[in-house]
Order: sequence, then C-alpha cells, then structure tokens
Amino acid sequence: MGVDFLFREMEPMREVIEDMAQHFKRIAGGNEKIVVKYDTDGDGLSGALILYRMFEKMGKKDVTYVQSPSPVYRVEDAMYDAGNYKDAHFIFIDGENNNDSEDGLKILRKSARSISIIDHHISTRKKDESERVVTPVWHGLGYEYTSGFLCYEVARRVCDADYDILWKASLYCDKSPLWTGHDEEVEEVGLVLDYISTVMDREKHSMEFINTLINDREMRRAEYLVAKDAVETATRYAVGITQVHELSNGILIALIEVGRIVEPGEFPPRGKVTGRVHDTICTKDEYKDKPVVTIGYTSDSLMVRANRKAMERGFNGNEIIEKLKEELGSVVIAGGGHAGAAAMKFTRRYDKTIIELFERKISQLGGGSV
Repeated sequence: MGVDFLFREMEPMREVIEDMAQHFKRIAGGNEKIVVKYDTDGDGLSGALILYRMFEKMGKKDVTYVQSPSPVYRVEDAMYDAGNYKDAHFIFIDGENNNDSEDGLKILRKSARSISIIDHHISTRKKDESERVVTPVWHGLGYEYTSGFLCYEVARRVCDADYDILWKASLYCDKSPLWTGHDEEVEEVGLVLDYISTVMDREKHSMEFINTLINDREMRRAEYLVAKDAVETATRYAVGITQVHELSNGILIALIEVGRIVEPGEFPPRGKVTGRVHDTICTKDEYKDKPVVTIGYTSDSLMVRANRKAMERGFNGNEIIEKLKEELGSVVIAGGGHAGAAAMKFTRRYDKTIIELFERKISQLGGGSV
C-alpha cells in the first residue's frame, strides 16, 4: 500500500506522487544539474524549502533554486534556461501548469533532461508525455491541496527530513480550508515566507540562508514583526480607499486601486493587500452575510477575491478570466487561479474596460445586470 496520505482523499493521486518521488530519488543520485523554479509567494517558497531539505538529506548539492517572477513560463524564460542550464532536470513549483506557459515549455523540452511540475491551480492544459505533473485538479480534487503540501507528500516518500512546519505554512499562506487550526509558529513562518519571497534579492541570498533564517527563531521573529507591521499599515490605508457598491443581483463589489498603495516588489504584494481588504470587508456587520467580490487593480493587472457566499451564487474568478481571454485576445497577457482567488495581467491602461467587463459578468450570475 505504501505511505499513507495525510488526507485520505488524496488516494487518487498515489500513482503520480509515488512516480514523482521515484524520479526525485533517481535524479538525486545522478550527476546532472537540477533547477528548481518556484512561485513568488509563501506557498511556492515553502515547496522549494521542502525540496531543499530533501535534496540536502540525499546529499545532492548541484541544485539551483530560482524564484519565478510569474506562474507563467514565458518564451524568454525558456530561451534563458535552455542556454544556461542545458541537460538539466527542471522542477516547477506552484505554477507553469497552465496554457499560457505552453510555448515556453515546448522550447524547454528540447534541451531539458526532464520536466516536473507540482502545482495546484486550475488547469485545462494537456500534459506532454515527456513531463511529470502532480496536480490535484486532474484527479477530482481542489486547490486546497497547495503546492507546498504536494511537495511534502512527494518528499516524505523520498527521505525523512524536517518538513512539518513548512507544509503547514504552505496551507496557511494560501488560506487552504485544510488548515483549520491556530498555531502562532505556523502563522509566523507563513508570513515570513511571504515576506522573504517578495523583498529578498534572490541573486544575493541562497536557499541555505533562507533555510537558516526560518530555523533561527530570533532572526525569524525580527522579520515577522517588520512584515506584520507592513501588512497592517497597508491594510488600514487600503480599506480607507475601498469603494463598495451592490450589483442588481445582490452581489457586493469592493473595488480598490492597489496600485496607489504598493509598488511592484514591495511588501505586502498587491494580491495580499487585496486579500486582507477582502477579509476585513467580509467581517463588517453590514457585509458579513452577503456575497462579496473584492477587486484590486492597477493600470495593467487585476486581482480578485470572493467569499463563499459569492461562490455559492456561481462566481468563479478563473472562469471569468478565461472568458475574457477569449473575448479580448491579446489584450489579456496572462491570467488564472482559483474560483475564489484569481489574477490577470493585461495591456496597460485597459483597467477600466477590464473592470467593467468583469463586473458585467458577475452581474449576470442569477440573472441581474449592472
């Protein structure tokens, strides 16, 4: 039967997870280089740290860890990787398993020794026969099985190491409904991972240093307090400039221009600000029992969060973004995510058009109109 899953519902994933674990054992014992690319958030970084501890325990040193600026693997990314990491084994965490990455992956397949993807985002992409992909959405499961947690289920079948705080932080960082407890250490580690992935210059700090920081309670606490203050300050300001209005079908829209609050590369990132504003709005007495969709936007991007009541009304952020891709063509550069948390990148200054179309599609849920 093999190793039991922490959540028995994952049993349909046993074959792909055990196959990935065997693959990691093989490449850890080989001489070829391994490149681990992970998304810029706490979930992606927790997954990378889990694999770091796994490969360290296996004695594999020739591993390069690269933080991806986006969950989309672009053609220019593939050209760079093909030229700099020829014949390497590539592992992607928390991204790249999407149609927007297909052109880049197609280029990489020509030079990579192998391609492995561990991701939990909704995807209609067709897997190439040469790839290994671990994703719950292809096995009847949902986004709640985060990428960092999937890395844990793979890694613990490779070797024993200290993974516990990392997989828990992964669930916490992505607000997975699988994380139902309250643990101050997990919450501290989770926020620090989010903070590090946003502000730390990865060209100057190794994964070894990040691992040391997470293990050093005093050092980690100092980073946590800085991050906590930044989040609270940004959230207070953001809530103050958020505009709330109700569509004809009763769904509330909370609109916030997050570009006024934080610049790219600053902490908290715009998605986290949008999420914190959403949580704050949803707990207010006048809104707590209503369907709420929060839209954070800049001149070239949009981030959306929805509460359970909105999703029960049929809201699905990922589906709306996919429809806008079809309708607007090249105006939408990339986008996707989950039903209740999604994001998109579009041509600069199309923000008003995108918001109008987004709201129109939300208003059609239940037969209303803007």
